[in-house]
Amino acid sequence: LQPIACSILMEVLCGARAARWDLLKAVQLLATCIAKWPKECDKALNRLISYISCTTDNCLSGFVGDSPEQWQQRLDCDADFAGDRPEFKSTSRGYLALVGTNTLLPLAASAKKQTAQLPLKI
Repeated sequence: LQPIACSILMEVLCGARAARWDLLKAVQLLATCIAKWPKECDKALNRLISYISCTTDNCLSGFVGDSPEQWQQRLDCDADFAGDRPEFKSTSRGYLALVGTNTLLPLAASAKKQTAQLPLKI
């Protein structure tokens, strides 16, 4: 699948950014392998596409039932420890939404690998 893997991942990424934030981490992980695409990535991409086709009913949605004065921004953050197995790097995640008594409107989400910098020797 290497010749078409990039195209497939970009199509999935486009949909994931709009309505399937649960797919972002998997697409980002596979995208790091585009330059050197091993056979294991063929299996992982096939599994991702199978997951997408089995969960077509899942879609990001929100609802607004309060006036703007009742809205509040809510930011939830999380991180894991060395969860990305190939490189053993931790991942930071964040989720921003407008919330109210009758409102839940997702605004943004993020998942990024943490970087480590070695201390400078003086």
